[in-house]
Amino acid sequence: MPVSPRQPSTRTRSGSPTSPHEVRATLTRDLLLVVGLALIVRLARLVFLAPVVEVEGSEYGRIAENLLAGNGYVGLIEGPELMLPPLFPVAIAAMSWLTGADVVLAGRLVSLLAGLVTIVALYLIGMRCGGRRVALWTGLCAATLPGLVLSSTAVFSEGLLVAGLSLATLFFMIAVQNRTAVPGLLAGLCFGLAYLTRIESIGIAPVAVLLLLVKRPEGRKRSGRLAAAALVLGFLIAALPYPVYLENATGRLGFAGKSQRVFATIERFSQGMKLPEANYALGAQGELEGPWLTPNEHYEGASLVEIVGRSPGPITSYLFDNVVRTTWMLVSGKGVLSLFFLVAFVLAWRAPGRSQQVRALDLFLLWLCLYVCAVASVYKVLLRYVIPLAIPAAVWGTRGLFEAMRRRSHWRQLVTPQRVLVAGMALLILSTCRGFFTGFAEFDEANREPNSAVLELGAWLRNQADEDAIVMASDSRVPFYGGRQWIPLPVTRDVETLRAYARTTGARYISLEIPPRGIDCVRPGQWFDATNPAGMKLRCQSRNLKRALFEFD
Repeated sequence: MPVSPRQPSTRTRSGSPTSPHEVRATLTRDLLLVVGLALIVRLARLVFLAPVVEVEGSEYGRIAENLLAGNGYVGLIEGPELMLPPLFPVAIAAMSWLTGADVVLAGRLVSLLAGLVTIVALYLIGMRCGGRRVALWTGLCAATLPGLVLSSTAVFSEGLLVAGLSLATLFFMIAVQNRTAVPGLLAGLCFGLAYLTRIESIGIAPVAVLLLLVKRPEGRKRSGRLAAAALVLGFLIAALPYPVYLENATGRLGFAGKSQRVFATIERFSQGMKLPEANYALGAQGELEGPWLTPNEHYEGASLVEIVGRSPGPITSYLFDNVVRTTWMLVSGKGVLSLFFLVAFVLAWRAPGRSQQVRALDLFLLWLCLYVCAVASVYKVLLRYVIPLAIPAAVWGTRGLFEAMRRRSHWRQLVTPQRVLVAGMALLILSTCRGFFTGFAEFDEANREPNSAVLELGAWLRNQADEDAIVMASDSRVPFYGGRQWIPLPVTRDVETLRAYARTTGARYISLEIPPRGIDCVRPGQWFDATNPAGMKLRCQSRNLKRALFEFD
């Protein structure tokens, strides 16, 4: 029987695709696999998540509601919003308008979409670092890292922030390689959008500009000045509207509306105050002292340099304590990184033959790590503030595992590369999952217990209280669900001072958390345990006995 001649194959002996069509099909299939897995994991968390918004999410949600109602950029507190930058609440308002969803669901959808964008960006970064296999496993790592899963399902701005930084990193890599204006401009726009999400990210882009100026790929004579200039231009185009808004609202040009309040808190904390007292304390005569009691009014305070110059000892101690807390939170596997990741990082950096593009990426990611940790140490040690570290975790972790596979020549007969990679990736993921057993801090605010109490108190306010009623509370979700205006709960030591503050601010209701031994409405300290103190009437108590709502006489 005649044998037909063999047709030329489009595959190598290992079965890898070689034709452009097969390559595109394979990459598309890999990317769909990664995005599909990420979507399943995130939807699973959303399905099992109770419908309670996170505390800061209530502030973003109210801004979005006011934008949709045509009331301007106003939040839960009277006056133009100065604390929260605009991109996330604007995105929530747009999502709510497009889908008809309430602002809480719209906020989660924005975070979910941003999380999927992050996965795609990290996949493409992996592709530029090591080809298809590295890209696939970088995407799989990013799809399942707890930190990225959490930020993709919460009404926090960090999901949108990480998406902006991931895209900026991708375009930065392309700009390093091509030295052209377009990727530099796109990188600058994404850095600007990250700034509009969280103003603390403003210090990340300058190092990208510096690296574009000094890093030149092999064989290329073109300098990076054009790409660097385009990056700066893109950042200014995206970011400038917010400083202009702040200047119009406060009369002073600045890049942030809360910096001096943060520095004032640090100074008061270094003087021996507890953090709530440093933020929200009233004076002996009921006067306002805490810098966060009037967050939508212009605040004059010293800079961090001035504070350190006046009293370096306490400030240094404060910063050192925060550095220790940040480091421990990271290396212990609290949802973002773990000690096991450090092995992969070292292997990724020691891999031979790194291109100039990859070297520039590594230097940029190193700066990102240092900057994020420094900001968390200066401002506040919270899990969500270090979520951007998931970007280098996914990129370096995967590259380090592939480098470990390359070095295991004496195991070649015992273990297949696929098994090593799967086992390594499993360890990387599991080593960051301690939070699943010990809690994820602020991300637990969406749990039904005990946070469902805010829904009950909010429902009472919506049905029983006057529309113009002002609610004093430490948890802004009660006035958010009640559709009422909010003022922060101060730290004070007696009922009379609290009532005087209520008269000054016009507050009619006060929402208090109830510890096991009674009502605790001061932070810190317990100065009354009665369930119905003089001058205050109990109006509503949650079924789980966690919260109570009082009305001032």
